[in-house]
Amino acid sequence: MLILWLMAAWRQVGWAEPQIEPAQVLYDAKGKRDPFVPLVRDGRMIAIAGEVPSASAPVDLSLPLLGGILWDPAGRSIALLNDKEAMVGDAIGGYQVAEIHPDYVVLDQEGRRVTVRMTFDQEGGKP
Repeated sequence: MLILWLMAAWRQVGWAEPQIEPAQVLYDAKGKRDPFVPLVRDGRMIAIAGEVPSASAPVDLSLPLLGGILWDPAGRSIALLNDKEAMVGDAIGGYQVAEIHPDYVVLDQEGRRVTVRMTFDQEGGKP
């Protein structure tokens, strides 16, 4: 009974629990590594090569952009090309996926083969 009386008195006085605003967090990904690039290859730690490309750097816009590779030695590998999942035989941006390897993808466009690679430092580099 005392607890009910205290709860009623609490409401009548108008005491309210303080409202806590959620923290605003801003994340700037510029200059940070791509989280989808593996840090381990062939059982060894690797370092990520390169810098963030400048706006003036030449880019071949006709080639699909390789965002990542899900490697499967059994032959069911998936390449992330232009933000779409692609397997061998699939068509992406005017190219057909011919081969998927652990760190590169071979594309075919009417008999012309092009290799799109993941960028890694040389093995043994410091991360």
